[in-house]
Amino acid sequence: MKKEVITYFLQMLNHGQHQPVACPAGFVIQKATHVVPEFNQFMFRAVGGPWRWYSRLSWDYERWVRHLAQPSVTTYTAMYEGSLAGYFELFQHSDNSVELHFFGLLPSFYGKRLGGALLSAAISEAWALNPERVWVHTCSEDHQGALQNYQRRGFELYDQQSEVETLPEDDSEQWLTAPFIYQSLEQARS
Repeated sequence: MKKEVITYFLQMLNHGQHQPVACPAGFVIQKATHVVPEFNQFMFRAVGGPWRWYSRLSWDYERWVRHLAQPSVTTYTAMYEGSLAGYFELFQHSDNSVELHFFGLLPSFYGKRLGGALLSAAISEAWALNPERVWVHTCSEDHQGALQNYQRRGFELYDQQSEVETLPEDDSEQWLTAPFIYQSLEQARS
């Protein structure tokens, strides 16, 4: 399906711009210390599926491992009252900036006022890496509250671009299958 998509680029140039929201009781953010491609693939699909994240749908196991093994990539998990609720991925660029690369909650946790707390944690973790700039992009296909959440936390819009993109259909098998996970399970059994 072809659709015009507007991409919004936002940034913070100093930590003082951050307008944090405290984590509610039972909401815990933790840095992942092991490379677990199955986890990142699952979260990419589960968090991104409703918003048609498609950039990594075709990645195989080795590509996920290569990406996640880079020292510039860090994954964080969010738990709420003992259940997996969301995640974010930070990417340190060579220009001394940190990009909030992927970010979001699982659909079961929408409407529980956790998005601001998760974003606040992501921003704090990004600034802890001592960059000159923290940035993120979102688009018109993302959650209707995404752009507003970024701006409420202190990000400022610095650019926007519009282009026609080919998006996967809502009912595409790409959203539902994780072929490399099943392949690695079969290999482990042999």
